[in-house]
Amino acid sequence: MKKNIIIALILALLLGGIYYFTSQVEEPIQSEQPKEKAKAIMILIEYKDTVGLANFVNEMKQRNIPGLLMVTPEFVQSNCEEIKEIIKHDIEIVASNIGAPLWDIPYDEQKQRILEMKEG
Repeated sequence: MKKNIIIALILALLLGGIYYFTSQVEEPIQSEQPKEKAKAIMILIEYKDTVGLANFVNEMKQRNIPGLLMVTPEFVQSNCEEIKEIIKHDIEIVASNIGAPLWDIPYDEQKQRILEMKEG
């Protein structure tokens, strides 16, 4: 009885192995080009000046790509004129909180920081 079970298991393993190694797996056909063109690009640049940022925005304008610029209030204050020029090119501006995460600071400080970001 045990001998028959062992033979059946060995036979099943052999047949399973033969099927596994001889069957062909169909690979999905990949299209060469994406179906949809990107609708926007988000700019995440670590910057000390606006030269690279202006070049990047010019490239986006040439390709007719809208964008989102995340900036800190301090950066806006130091580069106000450049930011005004950048947002003329289909770029939306969004406030960014750099520094300590808001969950580690008291509510009053969180509110003050958000107001600073909003006022720019």
